[in-house]
Amino acid sequence: PQVRANSDMTQHTPWNIGMNYRLGDWGDAKISYQRGDTLTLGFNFYTNFNHMKASWLDTPKPKVQAAPTSNDWQQASIELLHNAGYQQNTIAVSNTKVIVTGEQVKYRDKDEALERAAAVLTHYASDDITEFHIIEQNNGVALTETIINREDYISAANYNQLGLTPQSTFDKYQEPTPTFSSIVAQSIKHWDYGLSPSLQQSLGGPEAFYLFSLGLSAHSNYWLTPKLELGGAIYINIIDNYDKFNYGIDSPQSPHVRNEATPRVRTMFRSYVQDPVRLSQLQLTWFEQPTESIYTQVYGGYLESMFAGVGSEILYRPMNSNWALGLDMNYLSQREADSWFGIYSDNYFYYNGVNPDSQTCINNPTSCRAYVLNQGTTGHLTTYYTPDWSFLSNTLFKVSAGKFLGGDIGARIDFSKQFKSGVIAGVYTVFTDLTADEYGEGSYNKGFYVSIPFDIMTVKPSTNRAILNWEPITRDGGQMLRKKHQLYDRTDARSPWVQRPNTSQ
Repeated sequence: PQVRANSDMTQHTPWNIGMNYRLGDWGDAKISYQRGDTLTLGFNFYTNFNHMKASWLDTPKPKVQAAPTSNDWQQASIELLHNAGYQQNTIAVSNTKVIVTGEQVKYRDKDEALERAAAVLTHYASDDITEFHIIEQNNGVALTETIINREDYISAANYNQLGLTPQSTFDKYQEPTPTFSSIVAQSIKHWDYGLSPSLQQSLGGPEAFYLFSLGLSAHSNYWLTPKLELGGAIYINIIDNYDKFNYGIDSPQSPHVRNEATPRVRTMFRSYVQDPVRLSQLQLTWFEQPTESIYTQVYGGYLESMFAGVGSEILYRPMNSNWALGLDMNYLSQREADSWFGIYSDNYFYYNGVNPDSQTCINNPTSCRAYVLNQGTTGHLTTYYTPDWSFLSNTLFKVSAGKFLGGDIGARIDFSKQFKSGVIAGVYTVFTDLTADEYGEGSYNKGFYVSIPFDIMTVKPSTNRAILNWEPITRDGGQMLRKKHQLYDRTDARSPWVQRPNTSQ
């Protein structure tokens, strides 16, 4: 018989037959009979991510005032939060400047946020103030500064000059300048919490075509300082079908694991979803900017559902540039599947009810034990590039080269396209030094994902996103650590990719 990756690939007929039926503009259905032993049924659905306009019930934009109406800076800080969307904001006054620092959490359209912030400030800034400085930050680190000339902005907002728009008065993408001015108001929240749905899924595996785990993630973060975060999350399982996934640590009859080329860094996932409530993440993270265009994070704790350890990341990202370069390094131990806080103390875990000294285990040890990652390292050098070529407009290439969780060496290539609505669709593939037999069924790691902005599905503007990821035939090769924070995403304001405005017509 023809065998590949320990699977019998013998065909029973030399022909295949199939039929495709168009259901209309929105989809089609297909059925086929393949290899003389396989019946398949499929559906395709079509949509246009470029044509997904948002309809909001938003707070009205403040009227622009030629002269101040109040000197209550604390009220201005509150309005900057609720109307303009600048969270964790501070207001400082320096000679003829008002300096606002905050994190934008409401509008993907930066011009909308800036215009609202400037309108708010016209109500409170005294007549001697000539400039508004808006510094956008994330995790306590300043990213970009916009300078707005007050007189020009008021003139444009009141249509006093033909052809002049409020946006044309924004001098954007300036390197933030340190300010030592006294803070006159602030809206700082040290603790936040929330509850969000969580879906993990896999397509096309031999155990079942679709495997999933649906639950809720209760998460909380506490900021010890503006740059030091303590965060955690508890996962509450609602429903899953991972009982069909026969890679379980309590199942020595697994037909797939017949070598120990890599530790079981992902294929033991079934064992991690058996408890209905579990600690998925608990870590301390410190963010810093050592110098211009360089950003860092250092983190430690229970980094994800399957791994604990410490790590760091450094990112070089020039202002308003179409490229960036990052490096991350991590020292890890695999978490015990049946414990909230335990980690494996040995490289091998014997299945429940198995006698390691039995003749069966001596003759065939892989049938009795799981190879886990007691201690290990992983890290990658990653290049980010958004091409300027017209035929590749609104795309992002990410190439990560280094050592993966299982110890295999190689590269992951990720390509994504952003549509006018802000929806991002991407695909990735991973090539490592594992052979097809060592990797197992599927031969190499690959997948695709869709990132959907919340604000095209809700009636309120938001910078949050729903991310749907599909990885067919999950195996242990080519797997990366699922970090809580990615510096490229956290520094998006320097050259927006994730937070681009909706330009659908």
